[in-house]
Amino acid sequence: MTEPRIRQATVADAEQLVHVYRSAYQENRNLGFPAKAESVTENELSEWVREHRVYVAEVGGEIIGGVRLEATNGERVKLSRLGVHENWKGCWESIAGICRGSRSRQWLCNY
Repeated sequence: MTEPRIRQATVADAEQLVHVYRSAYQENRNLGFPAKAESVTENELSEWVREHRVYVAEVGGEIIGGVRLEATNGERVKLSRLGVHENWKGCWESIAGICRGSRSRQWLCNY
């Protein structure tokens, strides 16, 4: 399997990210546990990108996952809105491994 590439999202990614979040949280909704991220709009997602740090995982130019980071105080960052497209959930270990790597620590330190 190709290892996902992690990069900071741009407003231009909003359309693809909307599809990722809808796919990622579809099962929750079907089970009666809707998540706000499942119904996010392109405009809302663009706002997330402008106001917070949003990162995407992509394979071959296709966005397969996303996560939002929010500064909560000088020492902490809140990770939220984590979603992986249902077709790629099997590669979660690969995405999580990248997030635990030194590059993600650098992103957090530069928040």
